[in-house]
Amino acid sequence: MNKKVAIFGGSFDPFHSDHLGIINECINSLNFDSVWVVPTHLSPFKTKVHCTDEQRIAMIKIGINNLSNVEINTYEIDGGEIGTFKTVSYFKNEYPDIDFKFIMGSDQIQNFNKWSNSDKLREIIDFIVFERENTTDKKTIDINNWELHQFKNSNLSSTKIRSLVQIEDQIPELNKYAIENLLFLEDRLILSKKRFDHSINVGLMAKKLAEKFDVENINKAWISGTLHDVAKEMDYFEMEMLINQTNKKLLEEPKPVWHGFAGAKLLETKWMIKDKDILNAVFNHTVGSEHMTKLDKIVFCADKISIERNYDGVEEIRKLIFSNLDEGFKEILKRQYEFAIKKNGINNVGVMLKKTYKKYID
Repeated sequence: MNKKVAIFGGSFDPFHSDHLGIINECINSLNFDSVWVVPTHLSPFKTKVHCTDEQRIAMIKIGINNLSNVEINTYEIDGGEIGTFKTVSYFKNEYPDIDFKFIMGSDQIQNFNKWSNSDKLREIIDFIVFERENTTDKKTIDINNWELHQFKNSNLSSTKIRSLVQIEDQIPELNKYAIENLLFLEDRLILSKKRFDHSINVGLMAKKLAEKFDVENINKAWISGTLHDVAKEMDYFEMEMLINQTNKKLLEEPKPVWHGFAGAKLLETKWMIKDKDILNAVFNHTVGSEHMTKLDKIVFCADKISIERNYDGVEEIRKLIFSNLDEGFKEILKRQYEFAIKKNGINNVGVMLKKTYKKYID
């Protein structure tokens, strides 16, 4: 009896829990001996992928978690824009003793006739369609004599995951990988171009400082630096809603510093970031605290000396910080405190900045 193999193609940009659900259904209910996951180089219906081939493969590996009867086949990635018909033809010629079937989500049916050589593809392989949504085109399925199957479906999509929608339903290890590699920032970091560029620059500066001062986890500096202004361009009502989940007393602080507090809560609740070091660094980047870690100081300083900053004296501040982080932090804190008093008066500086100043300067 021939070995039964399901070919599961797609962009997997990124791989997610519904992909895994389809794979499990193939193995556990449809009795396939193996599933070959075949990531495309670039789907003909998409203008780009949002992460590298290597990153997509890495995420598939994490997602399938060493399932013994699932393998990743890189034929399409290695060959460029090949197309499904050529891929299937190659597999059938190369492995004549394998009984292949092609796996497709029902959301792909509407574009099927646009696939290259779709008519020929119908003739050389049978399709199994997994219902991805309630609007499945059952007429097309019946005409083509395709099999339709259900599975445990969360109605996830890669587009949703990239935009932080339903990521609570995503495989946790894949959420972690996306954060650790700062993937999908164009979809997740909703900022003006100027603020987005600043955020990227702060992340890079924080990474340099972390390397210079031997921070244990350099990646945390890069992540927290890049995401420090995640809430900067929210309206104050949205910030207030987030801050209320942390500590209502923080609302007594000056509004221009709220985005640090709101940003930390946003990263925890919407981005699913649980790392306290990262969250604290974002929380403390505006006015600091009485318990600043080395990472906190690095992000605090990186924000003020990122490469695009060109205020008077910035070059001297950069040199000071890179020679002595603690002294550089104190100098920035001193200047910030004095500027706040000059602009708003001593009674409107805010309790937290006063406490930070008293701890490190007085």
